[in-house]
Amino acid sequence: MFEKETGAVESIIPQDRAPRWIYARFRELKPPIIVIGMHRSGTSLVSAILALMGVYMGRIGSPQEENKLIICHTPHNSLIIYTSQRSTMFVPTPTTVRDGYAEDESFRLVNQRIFARAGADWDYVDPLLAVRDEPQFTRSAVRTLQGATFGILRSQYLSGMPKNYQGSWGWKDPRNTFTLRYWLQLFPDAKVLHVRRSPDAVVRSLMRRAERWAAQTPPFGQPLHRRVLGAISHPRLAFERFALRKMSHQKPRPKTEEDWRHLYDLYVSEGEKYRAMGDQYSEVSYEALLENPQEIIKAIANFIEVEINEVILKQAREFILPAETKRW
Repeated sequence: MFEKETGAVESIIPQDRAPRWIYARFRELKPPIIVIGMHRSGTSLVSAILALMGVYMGRIGSPQEENKLIICHTPHNSLIIYTSQRSTMFVPTPTTVRDGYAEDESFRLVNQRIFARAGADWDYVDPLLAVRDEPQFTRSAVRTLQGATFGILRSQYLSGMPKNYQGSWGWKDPRNTFTLRYWLQLFPDAKVLHVRRSPDAVVRSLMRRAERWAAQTPPFGQPLHRRVLGAISHPRLAFERFALRKMSHQKPRPKTEEDWRHLYDLYVSEGEKYRAMGDQYSEVSYEALLENPQEIIKAIANFIEVEINEVILKQAREFILPAETKRW
């Protein structure tokens, strides 16, 4: 179910709300909506629903360029258009989003920089946990995020946002769960959506995906010719992807059900710490979203202070088909 909880203010929540040095366009926007939660917990589904509500979530969808789902907004946020980089306009199906990741790549890459600096990865977080509270690492992480607002977030994320857009915006990445303490230094008034799911379901989903990835040959989502064209068009981005992927392959991976369950516990316990944010924090149960989509979708809209009509509500419900839940 959709929950709110207020607790004691913890050190991970910044008390100094003085404006940070970030790209001016981000300062002009309202506080963002940041989606956190364990991988395979339904964060992609919630991200897609937010986009349908009119929240600018950047470019979301499949990691393959030819299937990229781009959710565009008019300057007055009166229309949402679904396009691909390869074909004409199309309307996404639940399968389209569920087969992807529903996260903007630029924010994911920035989070990966923080993980990589600590020698960590999404499924190997212990090195980050060991250094994240060190003052030097914190300063370095915050500077990285500040610089990214002038770099990749400006050139990639903001490029799809209308020039005079003043609506709701945000991003989803499970890694936010561990980098949120640094993002809050830039956006202390952000609203946080923590997506939760049964540990057994998450572990089963992760193990199935790991088996699928292990069977892929080659282990890339795109054909060679499209990777080459992408590298020519965006050399710096391609180099960063390659470097992060190379480091990722050198990390130890969870292998057993116990390993995956331990990782799940780390993500969930970290996310729960932000209950101390009070009204800026809410939890979404994936199971409750499937069982009672209309009530939960309305609760999400109320939390992020976005008005939705019956058309948007119907579109959002269509992303939650019982026959498709096994895809998660």
